[in-house]
Amino acid sequence: MNNMKIFSLPQPFKERVFNLREKLTGYRREKIIFKKIRGFELNLRNPQSWSEKIVWKKIHDRNPLLPIVSDKYRVRQYLKDILGEKEAEKILIPLLYVTDRPESIPFDNFTEDYIIKANHGSGMNIIVEKNKPADRKQIIAQCKKWLSEPFGLKKHEWAYQKIKRRIVIEKLLRDENGKIPVDYKFKIFHGKCHLIQVVSERFANISVGWYSPKWDYLNIDSEWKLADYMEKPAQLDSMVTLAEFLGTPFDFIRVDIYLVNNRIYFGELTNYPESGRSSFTPVSYDFELGSKWRIIPEYWKQENYRGKDYLRRVGRDVSASQVSIKKDFALEGAGVFAKRDFSVSDCIGFLEGKIRNNPLRESVQFNARLHIEPDLNNLIRYLNHSCDANAYFHGQNLCAWRQITKGEEITIDYNCTEYTVFSPFKCNCGDPDCVGEIKGFRFLTDKQKKKRKGKLAEWYA
Repeated sequence: MNNMKIFSLPQPFKERVFNLREKLTGYRREKIIFKKIRGFELNLRNPQSWSEKIVWKKIHDRNPLLPIVSDKYRVRQYLKDILGEKEAEKILIPLLYVTDRPESIPFDNFTEDYIIKANHGSGMNIIVEKNKPADRKQIIAQCKKWLSEPFGLKKHEWAYQKIKRRIVIEKLLRDENGKIPVDYKFKIFHGKCHLIQVVSERFANISVGWYSPKWDYLNIDSEWKLADYMEKPAQLDSMVTLAEFLGTPFDFIRVDIYLVNNRIYFGELTNYPESGRSSFTPVSYDFELGSKWRIIPEYWKQENYRGKDYLRRVGRDVSASQVSIKKDFALEGAGVFAKRDFSVSDCIGFLEGKIRNNPLRESVQFNARLHIEPDLNNLIRYLNHSCDANAYFHGQNLCAWRQITKGEEITIDYNCTEYTVFSPFKCNCGDPDCVGEIKGFRFLTDKQKKKRKGKLAEWYA
């Protein structure tokens, strides 16, 4: 079969024809390129190395969340949805303009340095400095070219094919020396960071350093110049915490973060780093990284999949129940009461807010390391405890454990989320099996833990 000029076909047909041809040949083209770069055969039946698993992900992973987070524009709303608008705005790079009509770009409105990007891929960037007049005609022509072409089609990068193409213009970040800031790239496997790639001078004389999550310098050689050791950033723990939280819904993802004047900025989420074609040694480290990644086909369809919470909210999976909640401050403190009936498993609310390494009185433990402090306007902040709670957390979703009637107080069992309660207290819930003092999961007896099976936070499993 020859090339058939498939890249002159309409986009949906390009994708179908190319994918069919590749599948029929056993992804021969991908295998040839992979071996040339990595030096060993690509095993798609039983991938072992990190690079092989990225290629496997490109070809087989159709998680509907991937196109959302790959979109450089839509990912901004994704962060607002899972972190809360207030917390997301603290880390988002200021957005100046977005359009699918490059000729509409208001160049005269931009008074500082800025960067122009296409939202549907990588490497499509134009930096414009305030002291250098923009070549508007050339920029518009380049942006139109970007919008006219699919990105990553020949590399099997599925997520990019599903993105509505736009031009995104953001403020250009610069560090205290006026340079492009260092780019910290966190490799997250099943919600845990295992490698940090530190990129300096990424638009000029690029150099790369490699570190463990504890900032041990790693002797990894890559296609880029090896950078000298860099001092551990003061905000490293906070950056790792954010990266692991953002990486929780994925089997693997790379989280890019900038640090400018001790302020953390979100860069992007990348599903296919270097398309699985990066060259680095020792090769043994490729396999060591691969061992951190458990390939589970269609993992996003599992009931305990963390990303399901978000997909429910945006209607891409099971639609979230519409809820109406009131807060009654006439109580000692506050309480949350249902303003309608809820059936078993109905979604009542969503946990979002500031991510913390340490618990607070109002925070909810999200996993073994992270805690989320709900925003002041989030109903979850005001939930009271009961040893016979009628609600529980499924990931970040607050769900009804049993039938809840209109007017009934909605409660959770703090022992089901907190390993150690920040401020222990005496319970007066009145349940016959009340545990008395509420101190956290670690203090429950085996019998008490067994009774709470189903209500326990997923990370206790």
